[in-house]
Amino acid sequence: MGTFADAMQRLTVSSIDRWIDYDRPVNSREPTSSRSAPRTGWSLEGTTLYYREGEIELYWRMPDGFSLPSNALLSLAEAVLFAPYGRKVEIEPARRDYARRSGRVAVAYSGGVDSTAAVQLLPGALPIYTQVEAAGLHVLENALLAVEEVGGIAIESNYDILPLAFDRRKGFFGFAGFTVTSILLADHLNIHTVADGNIIDAMYLAGPHGHGTKYKRVDRTSELAMFERAGLRYCAPCAGLTEVSTDRIARGFKYAMGCMRGSGGKPCLNCMKCFRKGAIRGELIPSNPETEKVLAKDPIKAVCGLLWAVENRGLSHPMLDRLKKDISWVDKWYPRSIEFIPIDLRDRFREQLAAYQIEPLADVTPVETWDARRSDTETTVERRTNTATNTTARNAAVPMSRLIESVGDSIIVTWTDELADFFSDRKIYLEYPWKVNGVYKPGERIRIHRTAVVEPYTSQAKGRVVSLGAFSYCRTRNIAPDFRVGRYCSVATGVSLSEQEHPLDRISTHPFTTHKHMVDLAKSEFNSDITIFRHQFTLPAPSIGHDVWIGEGAVIKRGISVGTGAVIAARAYVTKDVPPYAIVGGVPARVIRHRFDEATREALLASEWWRYRYTDLPRIDPRDIDGFLGALSELRASGNILEYQPPLIEVVPELLAFMEHRT
Repeated sequence: MGTFADAMQRLTVSSIDRWIDYDRPVNSREPTSSRSAPRTGWSLEGTTLYYREGEIELYWRMPDGFSLPSNALLSLAEAVLFAPYGRKVEIEPARRDYARRSGRVAVAYSGGVDSTAAVQLLPGALPIYTQVEAAGLHVLENALLAVEEVGGIAIESNYDILPLAFDRRKGFFGFAGFTVTSILLADHLNIHTVADGNIIDAMYLAGPHGHGTKYKRVDRTSELAMFERAGLRYCAPCAGLTEVSTDRIARGFKYAMGCMRGSGGKPCLNCMKCFRKGAIRGELIPSNPETEKVLAKDPIKAVCGLLWAVENRGLSHPMLDRLKKDISWVDKWYPRSIEFIPIDLRDRFREQLAAYQIEPLADVTPVETWDARRSDTETTVERRTNTATNTTARNAAVPMSRLIESVGDSIIVTWTDELADFFSDRKIYLEYPWKVNGVYKPGERIRIHRTAVVEPYTSQAKGRVVSLGAFSYCRTRNIAPDFRVGRYCSVATGVSLSEQEHPLDRISTHPFTTHKHMVDLAKSEFNSDITIFRHQFTLPAPSIGHDVWIGEGAVIKRGISVGTGAVIAARAYVTKDVPPYAIVGGVPARVIRHRFDEATREALLASEWWRYRYTDLPRIDPRDIDGFLGALSELRASGNILEYQPPLIEVVPELLAFMEHRT
């Protein structure tokens, strides 16, 4: 393999030549002559690409022949760079569809075990290492040796300094934060997919205390759509794997170790990462001060691999030996993570997993209930210490009992600004279109039905959170809390459900035959006993399908159904079931006409197009129904479209857990 100096010489940017297809003009996917002026802040000086803004100056030293990337890629790079600091960047659309199957996959390579595993799971992938300036304990030597070993390239950059402008430590932050260099090289190297080595600890177990501490599934639809708009795909082949599995995959590589402090191709053996990675490999080393500091915390970050090593590698430590958790899942693959593998790469990806004898989890419950906290396994002394600490924190917080009121089948929550985090993280918007911040002032109240279940990307009306399917919005503030609609529905202002249904088959519709308060009045005022007879005053909320438009001021009777594709005219009073794709209006409402002929209605219903994310649907004129249905059928047949299956959010239980943790 040679010395470190040899590796440095071989990994100059000129070594990128072997990855360039010289039969294809550089940047041929978006010819320079067809481009707009470069985005503000970006410039190319020689072969060094710069981004400048105020005191910020970031650079990438690119290979010979490199030219300025398309604005689509530059805007995507900006979006990834600045997302962790709250800045939203509009992605400029790619001017043409990138030829996905003719390009290549690039892996944002770190020199560690996880990104090495990512390279192996995506055969033919190009590892791209972002070579930052070594500082402090950070040494480049082992990483560069690993880059050479996997046949990768190194690009010098300083973009790890960007967090300093936002009062954070140097590094790469946010979703896909390490992929920026690969994004910027996508035109030059004909890259259609950028990947990284993020594992399950970061992708699904990033609880409030850090990676690997608690299950938290975050819907990444908007981030994936960002890449798609720019003409790329994002891929995370290790998203469903722990370090135990990535170690198995990368075991044959000498320099894939992840220690940034070692040199000469050897780890430092004096940091937490060396302790953890060594334990997983069965190469146990003595503890060290850094390890003791990490293990003393509750919860312990990335602890699942350590607990696996206790059971399978003979590791022993007092803080780990007492921690009893279900780790049956740790050496398996979490199948929900297939959402981070582009469709055309999935078959090969599964083949690679099978080759490394990594099986999919049959039961995902152990992952989706993972909580690394010690809880009942801690000692009495630890419990007293934690109780004292938590009591101090609670004394400075508002008691949850003052923020939540139980009212019948609902809860009423008093708004505090930190609740914005709960709704933003889950893509539950509190005012149309897509607003969370600034909708409520501290002290204002929200009513939430106890059984409310929503999908991400719903837009609620102020004062209510009701059950909405993905991409639906409701603008009615006083809608009944048990209101439920499907996906892609539009609910205007002033819509309401019918109130109580009085009995019509009795001598009187008055409540003296039905309500207990009439019994109480008879006893106290007239010294008389009367009998009441049960009656269901409140029928279930109407069943409302998908793609339903409910006009302003409409009233809908409880207990009926409104079919998919239906339209309810403004101020209509709907008393009977509404057929699919019918337009109804009047008092009482009647069918005015249907949106389409019967054959088209049946075809649309059979297509179930609402099962998909709208950004994945065929991009043709939406008025061409036959063309749309044909294109959707082709996408299904080719396997190039997947159903949108985000996590269902049970609002009340998740909100109570969130508030309990915060207070």
